[in-house]
Amino acid sequence: MYAVALALAVINLAVFVTAEDITADAGQGIDNTSCGLPGNRPCASIKGALGTAAGLEGPATIRVKPGIYLDDCSENGTAVTRGISIIGDVGIDGQDYPLLDCGGSGRAFFFQPSTLGDAMFVENLHIANGYTEKSSGGAMRVLNGSVHLNSCMFYNCSTLASTASNDVDFELAGGGALFVGSGRINIT
Repeated sequence: MYAVALALAVINLAVFVTAEDITADAGQGIDNTSCGLPGNRPCASIKGALGTAAGLEGPATIRVKPGIYLDDCSENGTAVTRGISIIGDVGIDGQDYPLLDCGGSGRAFFFQPSTLGDAMFVENLHIANGYTEKSSGGAMRVLNGSVHLNSCMFYNCSTLASTASNDVDFELAGGGALFVGSGRINIT
């Protein structure tokens, strides 16, 4: 009987962590597999927070503190494949938003949910200098999903695909900042 109880206790330890808020703070964070969770230091990047969210079960919310995030972009963008909310905290003066600056080195996000019903939200986030050469959407690309944008700003985002029509998935596509193919985007 004791062996059965012990076996059940060990099985329960292997369950995924349930969905919680994950915090990103460019000024005080560190990126590791558990950054941003309650009791841990915040993640240093939005990409790090998305990595932590990947180990959670169910929807997750990433709370992004005001500041400049410089290391979150790649040619394809950070993949977001499940329900998630990325919410920027606005400064006390209402003017200080989190800024993800891609520095012309890539796209911020590639939303492609593994489950079509997954809801994805981005709020109070500014994205600057997103760029990609191989596909459309310099800041964000959405395929087969639904993304809701609220109070987001895009600055100086571009793609070679919008001028040379060389998108690998869609002929004559485009989208300097945003591209939606086989999906939906709601902007407020």
